[in-house]
Parts: sequence; structure tokens; C-alpha cells
Amino acid sequence: MKLLRIKSLLAVLIFTFAASSCNSQQKESIEQIQSADFAQLIQKEDVRILDVRTPAEFQAGHVRGAVPANVQDDAFLERVQSVYSDKSKPVYVYCKSGRRSMMAAEQMVKAGYTHVINVLGGIDDLPAEIQTKGE
Repeated sequence: MKLLRIKSLLAVLIFTFAASSCNSQQKESIEQIQSADFAQLIQKEDVRILDVRTPAEFQAGHVRGAVPANVQDDAFLERVQSVYSDKSKPVYVYCKSGRRSMMAAEQMVKAGYTHVINVLGGIDDLPAEIQTKGE
């Protein structure tokens, strides 16, 4: 009886370790970029940008060149895959402050995207000159 408990406990520990190891690897594969660095980068390079806020937030203003894909929508990944089918190319992801974009980045990595970059601070920290205002 004691041996069975020990085996069960050992199995639970192994499973817990494996699950936490996979989760930490996923977060490690998501790069982070400061909003100021992102603002400079997109003025120099043509990059793939994903705005994961709601449609109303996107309409009120967004980063020029960004593609809308509401992370709270059930069809979020379908939308992302329809506009960015090459999962090996970098995709910069932002939201209002950074929380939803990290959720989106995690979903994208699980779906096979290999180069997802989360913009820290979101659109709130980005300079006005790279944004549209309800255009």
C-alpha cells in the first residue's frame, strides 16, 4: 500500500515538473521589446504587427500598419493564421498595456509561431507619431 502511494506521488511530481517545464519554455520563446525600441524599429523596417485589442479600440486608433485580431474572440488564431500564415517570420504583438498581448503571444506560440515579440507597455506607451487616431 505504501509503495502504491509513493508511486502515485512520484507520478504526480513528474507530471507537474514536465508541465511547468513546457510552460516556462513557451514563455522563454516569446521575446519582449520595450515600446521605445519598437517605435524606432517600425519607422526603419517593414514588420508584421498584430493589434490584439477589441475592434472598437482598434477603430479609435492603432499603430500604422497593424492588423487587428481580437485576442478575446474565439476565432483569434484563425484570424492570425489567415493574415500571417508563415509561422517562422517575426510578429510583433501589442494591446493597450501588455497583458492581452502576452496572452495572445502564448496562444500563438502554442499554435506553432516561432518568433513572437510582445511589445511591453502596449499602445499606451507608444509615441503618437506612429499611431493613427480613428483613421
